[in-house]
Amino acid sequence: MATNMYAANRALFDRLKQVVAEAQPGSPLAEFGVEYVWPGDTVAGARCIYGGRLSFDQPGEDDAVDGNDELPAEIAALMVHIEARVSPFPDAGLRASDELVEEAGFVLRRLLAREPHICGGASVARIRSGEGTRMPIDDAAVSRLSLRVEVTSYVDYRDA
Repeated sequence: MATNMYAANRALFDRLKQVVAEAQPGSPLAEFGVEYVWPGDTVAGARCIYGGRLSFDQPGEDDAVDGNDELPAEIAALMVHIEARVSPFPDAGLRASDELVEEAGFVLRRLLAREPHICGGASVARIRSGEGTRMPIDDAAVSRLSLRVEVTSYVDYRDA
């Protein structure tokens, strides 16, 4: 196996789907959907958590060179986007959509704190950084919180 990145992303989104499906009415995630990738243009009132860009780095200190049988360390970056669209704009405003993505982001942060091995095995996942985007589109206010989830693991190439 060249990277754990794809398996980590699948595991993260499988767990997110489960958490959202179990969300109680009135909780921050109750009205959110979860998609593996961007579902396309969202409609007014839509709330969605979806995956984005993936990348990884294997620093190389543990490479199998000259008989070294160490498993290479990997740091994968998984982009998780949380998007909320509130209508009508400007009545609801960007503040309302900002609050929705902020609350959902906090739930994700708590989930990773409680389940750091969410991506399987000895991996550890945490939010490394993020960015917010806010904009009025047509008659809606749209906010997007993009979080870079960093997953550290070891790549087991021995069975490849």
